[in-house]
Amino acid sequence: MRLQMRSQFALIGMNIQKPQLNLRTTRPSVNIQTTQPKIIMQSTQPKVLIDQTECFADAGIKSPERMTNENAQRAKQIALENVAKVAQHGDQLSDIHLVHDDSVIADQALYNAFTQFEHEYGYGVVPMHSPRFTPIKGELNIDVQKGSVNVDYQKGNVENNFVRGKVETYLRQKNSLEITVVNDKFDLKV
Repeated sequence: MRLQMRSQFALIGMNIQKPQLNLRTTRPSVNIQTTQPKIIMQSTQPKVLIDQTECFADAGIKSPERMTNENAQRAKQIALENVAKVAQHGDQLSDIHLVHDDSVIADQALYNAFTQFEHEYGYGVVPMHSPRFTPIKGELNIDVQKGSVNVDYQKGNVENNFVRGKVETYLRQKNSLEITVVNDKFDLKV
């Protein structure tokens, strides 16, 4: 007797659903606003004022006002000296009877003819005065304005959506064994 066997293995089927992880991120942000510091400097330069008015006056260079005032004072002085001289001569002539010689008239004649026209001249160095120096102090003003830094920080965020995976198993095919007798009528199935 001869047997013929046919077998079929069991097959397992699987339905697999993969897990899913969805991430949604919000990045952190930093916003920085700065105000620059400032230094403001204002300076006044030092100066030296040089007054050469007297130096120029020694050389004869004067303002019209000053020249007018000086000439007026000099004219007044000369006029007063001449009035005094004429008054003195008049007093001498009025007292001529008290003098024993005739020298009064002769002296006055000599003065009026020659002596009053005599002048003494000198020389000098121009300028006779030195210039006047007036220093003016300079100033330095410093204004410091502080800077600032403002930081606005926003945290980042991570949102996750997690879906679990699944594995479902099932029997896709049953196992079987079929035994057949060939040439004999013996048939057995398990």
